[in-house]
Amino acid sequence: ERFKFPAPVGPQQIFLTIHSETATLPLSFPSLREASFKIGFPDEIIRAALGSRKGVINHAPTVPHDSPRDCEITLALVRGSSGGKRVQRQAYCKAMSSEGHSAGDWDTVWPPAIVSCMIARGEIQQRGVFAPEVVVPLNVFFERLRAIGFSVTRH
Repeated sequence: ERFKFPAPVGPQQIFLTIHSETATLPLSFPSLREASFKIGFPDEIIRAALGSRKGVINHAPTVPHDSPRDCEITLALVRGSSGGKRVQRQAYCKAMSSEGHSAGDWDTVWPPAIVSCMIARGEIQQRGVFAPEVVVPLNVFFERLRAIGFSVTRH
C-alpha cells in the first residue's frame, strides 16, 4: 500500500513486517482490536532489492546529490471511537541525519538512552521487563526527544 508521510519523506510504498509493538500493544490496551507494523523505503531501494533478489542487478542504488538529507519517520495512526463518534489520531517523530550520523543512528540510540537516564534518575520506578507504553512517562520522553532535535507532532 502507498502511504503519504510528512515532508521531507512524502509518499512511500509500505509493507507489513514483524515488530515487538504488535505483541505488546494488545496486552497494554485490551480493547485494541488490531495492531500492525509497516515499514517503507524509497522506491529506488525497493526496486534495487527486488532486482537483486531476481539476479537482475548487482549494485547498490545511488542517491542523487540533490536529494533531501536522510530522514526517518516513526508514525502511529490510531482509529477508533470517542463519545460514539469515529475518530482518527496521528502522531509522528521525525529523525534527521546530522553531525555525521544517519537518521537511523539517531532514532536507534537516543530513545533507549533517554529511558536509561530516566531509570537512573528514578523517574521510572518499575523494575523488570515492561512494554514502554506501560512505564515511560510520554510527555517527559517527548520533551527530551525535542530537546535533542527530534520533531514530535500530534494531530
